[in-house]
Amino acid sequence: MALAKVSHKGAVVIPKEIRKKFEIEAGMMVNVTEVNGSIRIMPIPKDPIAAARGFLKDDSVQSPTEMLLEERTQDLRREES
Repeated sequence: MALAKVSHKGAVVIPKEIRKKFEIEAGMMVNVTEVNGSIRIMPIPKDPIAAARGFLKDDSVQSPTEMLLEERTQDLRREES
């Protein structure tokens, strides 16, 4: 557990080991929110578009191209036998 002290202006220094783990650098923006009575600090990536790339991808669902290729492969196997 890391402790931090709040200054008279409300500033909090994030401990070095946590900054390092979450790659938080000087000048970087963080999102501060309240969640169920707790304070949550989340780093905002330098390039949010690149960071979000692929987050909607669901590996459990086949793409239409994969489904079509699998169907064509099955058709070929049926024709050959």
